[in-house]
Amino acid sequence: MTEINTLHRSGTSATGETGVDFFNADGLTAGTIALSDAVESSASAIAAGASAQSGDNSVALDLAALGQKGIDSLDGQTFNDHYAAFAASVGNSVLDSTQNEAASQTLVSHAETWRSSVGGVSVDEEMVNMIGQQEAYQAAARLITVADQMIQEILQIAI
Repeated sequence: MTEINTLHRSGTSATGETGVDFFNADGLTAGTIALSDAVESSASAIAAGASAQSGDNSVALDLAALGQKGIDSLDGQTFNDHYAAFAASVGNSVLDSTQNEAASQTLVSHAETWRSSVGGVSVDEEMVNMIGQQEAYQAAARLITVADQMIQEILQIAI
């Protein structure tokens, strides 16, 4: 906007006016960019040439050439180069975000699988284990009973 206004102010409109801004520079943001009041009220305020003579389009050509001219406020980059770098940066950010999202989904899936393998209890399997433990307890109890009976027999024989 600054570059365009600078070039536009250097030109002369069809009515002979000079020093007219093309854009309104007050409170400029991407959402509020607007034409200057003079240009908005009349297309005759557009300065296409260096003079008011018919066919003079030197300022319009200079405006068109801005896309290929290095701009100081863009660190010497052209508008085209700056836009290409910006678009590539947005593309890289989108790619990084997509890859991060995929990696996060993989981690979540892995965590859910791990959680279900650790926390998932099979009732049938637990019942089989419990029955096995119960039978082992009964066998141990029988062994103790038999040993007790043998000791009682030995004590009775000795008496």
